[in-house]
Amino acid sequence: MRKKNFISILIIIVLVFDKNVQSQWNQDPYLNNSICTAPGFQYAPKITSDEKGGAYIIWEDFRDGTSKIYAQRIDKNGNVKWNINGIQICSINSGQGNPQIINDGNGGAIIIWVDDRNSNLDLYAQRVDSIGNKLWDSNGNIIFENNGNQTQPQIVRATDNIFYVTCIDDRMGAPNIF
Repeated sequence: MRKKNFISILIIIVLVFDKNVQSQWNQDPYLNNSICTAPGFQYAPKITSDEKGGAYIIWEDFRDGTSKIYAQRIDKNGNVKWNINGIQICSINSGQGNPQIINDGNGGAIIIWVDDRNSNLDLYAQRVDSIGNKLWDSNGNIIFENNGNQTQPQIVRATDNIFYVTCIDDRMGAPNIF
């Protein structure tokens, strides 16, 4: 057992000190690559691969005083590919939060979030392509709605164009998983 731990630690040390292993991004810790520097508060970032060496990043953003979902794509070198400070996923003046993201297997991504536009918490989704175009309704498609609240969504891709979403739903008076 000790021998295995020693070997694992040795491998990690070799990777950390190997001069051939380098970050592609800025080496100055005070000049990290910025995804969003908009005024206000950015919170709850999530990330998924773009399958080209880059990534899609989403977050909750309070730049206008209300929680909205924003997204950004970066290339393999950390360069932002969309608007500075990201694109707004939904422009309806409601609270949006708890975003989740997954690549769609076709070069884009699917974003889900909790939204209170209907006086309770429902789940909405948006699909974006690699250049930041919204492919579904401009303010997202509702994917789970009833007279209860849906929270804590998670998404997984089963196969091409088949995705499963799970959440907590309180319509029966107590939290249940749907």
